[in-house]
Amino acid sequence: MQQQLNDIQRGLGRVEGTLDGILKHLEAMNGRIGKHDIKINKIENEQIEIKTKATIYGGIAGFGIIAIWEFIKNKFIK
Repeated sequence: MQQQLNDIQRGLGRVEGTLDGILKHLEAMNGRIGKHDIKINKIENEQIEIKTKATIYGGIAGFGIIAIWEFIKNKFIK
């Protein structure tokens, strides 16, 4: 009977050790996921900034082209 209890305790100790190892591994993974999340948020914010600048510069360029076209049309095409 004592031998069975020792075997059970030893087995439970192994399970507990395995669970501790799994928890440490999950903590490490959560740390890496957190770092990746920060990088992804930074990239998303940069994309928003780039899209905004592209929209503004595209509008300015479009307005410039229309103004030049109207100038050419009024000056040379009658």
